[in-house]
Amino acid sequence: MVWAAGRDWWWSRSLRCHLFLGALFRLLLIAYGHYQDQWGPAGVKFTDVDYRVYTDAARYLHHGQSPYKRHTYRYTPYLAGLLWPNVWLHPLWGKALFSLCDLAIALLIYACLQASQPAATRSHSSLPPPARLALSGSLLWLYNPFSMAISARGSCEAVVLLLILLTIYGFQARAYFCAGLVFGLSIHFKLYPIIYALIFYLSLSQRSRFWAKVCLLNGAQVRFTVATLVGLIGSTYVAYRLYGQPYLSEAWLYHLARKDIRHNFSPYFYMLYLTHDVDDAGLSLVTFLPQIVVLFVISVVMARPADLWFGLFALTAVFVAFNKVCTSQYFLWYMVLLPLVHHRLRFSLGQWLGMGALWGAAQGSWLLAAYYLEFDGTNTFQVLWLEGLAFFSANVGLLSKLIREYRTQYVVA
Repeated sequence: MVWAAGRDWWWSRSLRCHLFLGALFRLLLIAYGHYQDQWGPAGVKFTDVDYRVYTDAARYLHHGQSPYKRHTYRYTPYLAGLLWPNVWLHPLWGKALFSLCDLAIALLIYACLQASQPAATRSHSSLPPPARLALSGSLLWLYNPFSMAISARGSCEAVVLLLILLTIYGFQARAYFCAGLVFGLSIHFKLYPIIYALIFYLSLSQRSRFWAKVCLLNGAQVRFTVATLVGLIGSTYVAYRLYGQPYLSEAWLYHLARKDIRHNFSPYFYMLYLTHDVDDAGLSLVTFLPQIVVLFVISVVMARPADLWFGLFALTAVFVAFNKVCTSQYFLWYMVLLPLVHHRLRFSLGQWLGMGALWGAAQGSWLLAAYYLEFDGTNTFQVLWLEGLAFFSANVGLLSKLIREYRTQYVVA
């Protein structure tokens, strides 16, 4: 009885009410993080180290200097500009901005899901099924503790995710030129959204054959492609004119030649750690080839408007799992797309909880070995590598299960 009453209260609340609660939780988390940083145990900081890098770059910008004078600042200069108020207003400005982007993402998820429902099924009752579907997807992101914590710690992932959601919304509204501009800007901010380029492009064609989709362009493909190039090249050119070669070296070339030997979730990390002094192009091919092949296949198979959202989710999950560097922030890249497709995955609550428990247990087991390496100094590199393989297997297994369920529902539909 109490459970039913609580459930009814939960679903009867408006999106505005939930947005207020989501904002309150994020503000409390930011306040807790500030307290932890100021008065918590030394060496245990809540704030992400990258947030200090952003702030230092903004400080250089404030004094009329290049943000790339800050060592390890390897992002677009526009990010330093967004965090400029960190210097002259308050150091928590950036965290509040990222959390605000989080809330905007929840709004966009709601708008995308609501617009995807046939108009005839909508009504003006308090909570019709289409509105409930849109609300449930929005709340999956809004109350996601992972997204709350990442933004409250000062990671800029929410900015890029917001641009990706804006691209999807523009696609859904058939505003392909605007969607392309935003998509190009998202690639400028962080290179990984480029994995969506092929499936976006192919989904705009009604032709059945792959080569016909690629070569026989239509107006929508031209508008989207031109706008993407304008958004990407234009934003990059302006940044280059402002900061020259240091910008290209730090924001682009560094990432192309990057070798990250710090322990991370990637199954490749131990190999890269042991071979960091070896300049072998074959190693790069080993890490990139499986990833590229799977991304290409998914882009071609799911290049239909009806499959686009799930295709984007699958592409992101594969990219993160197969990437040679994988950290906790990367998980948000596919988590933000899951609310758009959750209604096509008709698992029971127990099944969802079981899959979540498997994913969390595999991650927690890795984190335990990482803790002993990072804080205790114990040599757990080989254990970490094995845990990384286990986590990779869990991710691939769960994604395979999701794809099978999606295809089953699609065939039945």
